[in-house]
This record gives sequence, C-alpha cells and structure tokens, in this order.
Amino acid sequence: MANETQLLDVKSMDPDWFDSEIKASQLARLLGRGSGAIIGWTAKGLRRNSNGNFNVRQAIHWYSSYIEKQKRQVIIPEKLSQEQIADLLDVARQTVASWSRAGLPQNSNKTYDLKRVCGWLRVYYASSAKREYQDRLETMRKKVARNAAQLQRFLDGAKLNK
Repeated sequence: MANETQLLDVKSMDPDWFDSEIKASQLARLLGRGSGAIIGWTAKGLRRNSNGNFNVRQAIHWYSSYIEKQKRQVIIPEKLSQEQIADLLDVARQTVASWSRAGLPQNSNKTYDLKRVCGWLRVYYASSAKREYQDRLETMRKKVARNAAQLQRFLDGAKLNK
C-alpha cells in the first residue's frame, strides 16, 4: 500500500496504486476534503471494504459520479437543505442539525438561506470565542487568587518563624 506522501504525488505512483486500499484520512487528503465529507459520502453510497478502508479506483470513480450529479443539481442559495449546507461548508450533516438546535435560522419549509446561515455562523462563533475567552479568564483569576492565598500563607508562616 502506498504511503500518504505518495498519494499526493501522482507522477511517482506505481500503476497498481489505483487498485490499492487507503484509509479514510488518506482519501480525504487525496480529494482535498475533510474527514466529515468522507463520512457523509459513505452514507450516500461510497463503499468501504470489509476492513474499513477504500479501494482507490472505486472511490475515485464514485467521487467523479458524485461530482457530476452535484453539477447537474440546481442550487438555490435561499432554499438549501441541511445536506447542501453541509456540503458547501464541508461539515457533517449532523453538524448542521446541531447548529439548527442551537438556533440556526430556517425557512418555513425547513430549508436554509445561505446568507442568513453565514451571518448566524459569524455571530455564533464570535460569541463562542468570547465565552471561551471569558471561561479562560475566570480560570486564570481563580488560579491567581489561589496562588496569592498560598503566598500569603507562606509569608505568614515566615513571619512566625522569625
């Protein structure tokens, strides 16, 4: 089996490479996609071998067919499905479902407007970063307070020993 550096250098590949097996992470790297896309594609028909790996030739053939279907699909940015949002943002569909539970705005017909999705994500991640920053700051304050108390006890003990 070819290693990961060989996967990306097609010129140096052994012709038998196309009939070899690769891991999901290697396939994601080969296709320039995230591992979430590979997981999603297995649900759409991309087949794994019995050992959980992918045959390179079959995976590339499946991917080519998938891309052709995607090209023929009409995308209306104001009426996207969870699956389409996931594909556009290169995340798992479950991530979009999680965002929906967290407040991602939906149209009345359960579709999504790409412009509203992008605006919501900007605010969502900005507030997530702010919360994380505040949590870290609070942790640091507690640590400083503990260290100050410990230092005070040390100094008090040093005064008693004089």
